[in-house]
Amino acid sequence: GIQPWDFAGEVIDFVRKASAITSDHYPERLEAMYLVNVPSWFGAIWKVVKPMMDDNTRSKLFVFSKRDKKGFLKALGTKVPQQNIPPEYGGESMPLGQSPEEELFASLMARNN
Repeated sequence: GIQPWDFAGEVIDFVRKASAITSDHYPERLEAMYLVNVPSWFGAIWKVVKPMMDDNTRSKLFVFSKRDKKGFLKALGTKVPQQNIPPEYGGESMPLGQSPEEELFASLMARNN
């Protein structure tokens, strides 16, 4: 997994440059991004990375710790109907991995591997 010390020096410089390039050369296609179950140390990293991001992109990113399940469900519910959110995330759809499409895909992968 990612550790706090993975975000130092060269990494910060890379993130800053990559953010500038994507902001300058690629159209905005992101509707929303939810970072869920972030580790406790992520807040420190987010404080460094957040100012480097384009304002429009930054406004579409939502960060939630493991303790903020209600906040996550409320935010996600503004974009996704409750009946389409898996119960693992507080919604009412079928559990992750149990849709007919996912089961078919899993069987095809098992057969091909």
